[in-house]
Amino acid sequence: MNAEMANYAPLSFNTTIFNNAKEIQSHVDTYIHGLHQEAEHLKQSKKELSDQSFKSGLLTYVPLGGKSDTHLLLLGGMGPLAGAHGMKECLSFLQDAYSVTLFQACFIPKRDSDHDVAWSLYEALHVAVQNCPKNKKIELIVVCNGAHHFIEDALKLFYQKSSHKNRDIRFHSLKASVEKKSRTFGRLKCIALQSNFAAQKGIYGNSQNIYSMDTIPPLSSYQKNLTLAIEGVKRFDKHTTLLNAIKVFHALMDYGAKRLLLGCAEIPIIIDSLKKEAPHDIQEYLSSVTLIDPLMLALQEMAEK
Repeated sequence: MNAEMANYAPLSFNTTIFNNAKEIQSHVDTYIHGLHQEAEHLKQSKKELSDQSFKSGLLTYVPLGGKSDTHLLLLGGMGPLAGAHGMKECLSFLQDAYSVTLFQACFIPKRDSDHDVAWSLYEALHVAVQNCPKNKKIELIVVCNGAHHFIEDALKLFYQKSSHKNRDIRFHSLKASVEKKSRTFGRLKCIALQSNFAAQKGIYGNSQNIYSMDTIPPLSSYQKNLTLAIEGVKRFDKHTTLLNAIKVFHALMDYGAKRLLLGCAEIPIIIDSLKKEAPHDIQEYLSSVTLIDPLMLALQEMAEK
């Protein structure tokens, strides 16, 4: 790592490699449990929780006997639960087709901050690529919808400055995958559930029948509840998450929404909680609507190519 990057670099991070499918799944579950434990410890210490409260780390799975020359790199940590959830989705989807690395880059600033987010993403990409298998092509997915506002600049920095700029890397944009899928939506409106930052920057909405919730008059007042639910996941506050998510999904149900885009990496975690603990009418509603996960769209597109 060059001197220019030294002021931005994470001081240390753990690197773990697994070759057995059951062991990697078990490790991710243990890691998630550990995040919850660490969050409780931080709360007891009266410390405010954020993505940056947690350690960065690298987790790689290389299936024994795997012959593919392709490696999937997930850039996560924004927040850490979303990154771990994304890793579980990828492992389940790929079924040992590719090796996978998850880099939980928890040091990346909040996307709506005044910090240089693009530079931090570049730094994370540099470190992550450095730790990917040297003999494989890299398929890159960034597990944060809001980060897509900065990723083009981060990739430019990577190809200008990184000592790994000659690696064969193909970026799979969640935004581009959703826009491609939206061409098949027909006339049925799709409502994007996303953070305030993603909504303000137009990550999803108002194209090809995708509408951001904050632009729909009967639903716009519930954007604040959606934001609180997302922040509840990031702060490991289950009560706040469920309380606000139930309000949002009751509003969506009353509105008659039939197709929902999960436009924030915390939304699938919220959905899982609602399916287990929400009132029966919300659980029935969730079983009747189409839920579109950008990460799954990107994985499907990657598999097709």
